[in-house]
Amino acid sequence: MGGLEIATLVFMHYRTVNGKYVEMPMKIVDTGYGLERIYWLLTGKPTVYDAVFGPFIEKLRSRLGLPKPSNEMLMHMATYFGQLDPEVTSIEKAYEYIAGKVGMDVNEVRNILKAQETLYILSDHGRTLSWMMADGVIPSNSGVGYLGRLLLRRMLRSMYVAGIEMPLTEIMNIELEFLRDDYPEVYEERQTILELVDLEEKKFKELLRQAPSIIDRVVRDRERRTGKRELTVDDLMMLYDSQGLPPEVVREVASTRLGLSITVPDDFYSRLAARYQRQVGEEKPKVDINPVEVQDLPQTRELFYENMRLFQFNAKVLRVIKNKYVVLDQTAFYPEGGGQVADHGVIKHSRGEARVVDVQRVGPVIVHVIEGEPPMEGETVEGIVDAIRRLDLMRMHTATHILLQSIRRVLGRHVWQAGAEKNVPFSRLDVTHYKLPSRDEIRKIEELANQMVLANYPVIIRWLGRTEAESKFGVYIYQGGAVPGAKLRIVQVGPDENPYDVEACGGMHVSSTGEIGMIKIVRVEKIQEGVVRFIFTTGRHALNYAESLEDSIGEVSELIGKGREDMVKGVKELLNDVSKMEGRIKALTKKAVKGDIAEAM
Repeated sequence: MGGLEIATLVFMHYRTVNGKYVEMPMKIVDTGYGLERIYWLLTGKPTVYDAVFGPFIEKLRSRLGLPKPSNEMLMHMATYFGQLDPEVTSIEKAYEYIAGKVGMDVNEVRNILKAQETLYILSDHGRTLSWMMADGVIPSNSGVGYLGRLLLRRMLRSMYVAGIEMPLTEIMNIELEFLRDDYPEVYEERQTILELVDLEEKKFKELLRQAPSIIDRVVRDRERRTGKRELTVDDLMMLYDSQGLPPEVVREVASTRLGLSITVPDDFYSRLAARYQRQVGEEKPKVDINPVEVQDLPQTRELFYENMRLFQFNAKVLRVIKNKYVVLDQTAFYPEGGGQVADHGVIKHSRGEARVVDVQRVGPVIVHVIEGEPPMEGETVEGIVDAIRRLDLMRMHTATHILLQSIRRVLGRHVWQAGAEKNVPFSRLDVTHYKLPSRDEIRKIEELANQMVLANYPVIIRWLGRTEAESKFGVYIYQGGAVPGAKLRIVQVGPDENPYDVEACGGMHVSSTGEIGMIKIVRVEKIQEGVVRFIFTTGRHALNYAESLEDSIGEVSELIGKGREDMVKGVKELLNDVSKMEGRIKALTKKAVKGDIAEAM
């Protein structure tokens, strides 16, 4: 069989049970239309790269002075490489085959096609990275950031092998100019994209400088453990994962510096990417309950969505499990979810009361984790939510939305939420960003967030169909992650005509931004490559934090004997005095040492 697959339709109608076809309750049509493949067919170009990236490839070829293959060579390359399985036939065999077809020396063919491959990699990976970075992906060693770095390092590796000295930022800038008219939203992030590429390129060059000592250490370690002086494919994987060293660089360094011959699998990068595309495992349950134990119960009525300020309610006890888990027919206790911690409170019943210390979802029901005497199944109880704590959490949750949008407006649209915890007295918000924000940027973020608080804008909550929500607000609504279900609970901060922030969110929120009182950023830190954490607080907790700072300032002022207005000046004077004393101590120490030596002689 041969030819080009342009589109596919796979009709999934039956499943096989005991050797027989059984009709499925849900019929699915898996549709695959390759738009680029259709364009490739219509243009008649040798490869899809030449069809889609033709003008960019030719401009880059001219700038870099790379050789151009003949159409005949490209046609043979497209035909043979399209059928090539790297696990069966090596790429070197492909060069030999093509050289025979076009009547040229295999080394000459290899050099020409390697240059062409480099252009293909730069064009394809460059466009992909432009989109990824514009969407907030920061190259790093974890998550989707890992795949971003993998693509970037492949580009840098290809340039290194081909001897291309032009900065990658210049190549990316050329590609962004080609994307400008069709994808202005990507071009708008040009400055951020180029800054990220520049940072990665500098790291790569530093890595090349350190490569010989790193590789030598790994070789010596393997020789010590196995008695063999070699590098395996697992070593190559480890060197890429832990150090970011491309296998081609390892091979060259090992050959020239250590005299070792290393074979790099043709599908090395495919293997590497596959390792980071595993399914994320389910989280460990927060409660020790088998879902089977509650699957027969009706879905819990969620009173907290009907009225977010309902703090007292009556409910019927449907089940008590292990004397510490209680399921009610309805509840106003909010279960942990969307980064917001669970409500606390008490359940009053015929034998006394039990403290609610945690609330979790288990399948269709909400489980209350209690401490104290449990209620009896079937009785009616009174639930009392800790209202002060709930209101604090509502302020924290709405503030998280405002703060996230403020960070995006100051640092750039590449910023996306990477995690959050709405808690008291402090909350945290993790965002994607490639460096620690400056003091001035943090101040601007805080000012912008508090302007929204002072404006006392409405917080509007509505349920919308997924398609309607996405078409109206875009994928930005999924800042907190993908949300299942056909209908989404949309939380909008600000008026309909000009909302400040809109997200799909299941959390508890205040009615207007003025209820937050104040948003105070307590600390900003870089928790991993590409992720910055904001620790913040709101309302009465922000006031308590400000008062604690006042107390600390007062205490320091008393210790140094300066008024608050002169405190900074006083601290600088003290530090200057300490520096002078340290200098004198060093000088006296040297004299004492010389004296001891003279005396000893």
